[in-house]
Amino acid sequence: MSSPSLARLNEWGSAVPWPCEATSWFLLINEVANFFLARRGMPYVDYFSFPWWLCLGAVAFSILVSLAAGIYPTLRAARVDPVVALRHD
Repeated sequence: MSSPSLARLNEWGSAVPWPCEATSWFLLINEVANFFLARRGMPYVDYFSFPWWLCLGAVAFSILVSLAAGIYPTLRAARVDPVVALRHD
């Protein structure tokens, strides 16, 4: 009996090994919870389900924040005259 989350993992897991994948903890928690709930007669439920657009949006947001955090100080430093900056110390 294969759960849907493990089937999805086998589908996507070829690029990144399972222990290194960020969602591996969610899948593990999901399987453990379903194991104990199945013993009580509960049906299988996928507790952690992330749509593809949410994952891509999170990556895009983190890239934008890191670019803004790196470019803003660089632009400010580029406007300062090096001689003035060295004499300030």
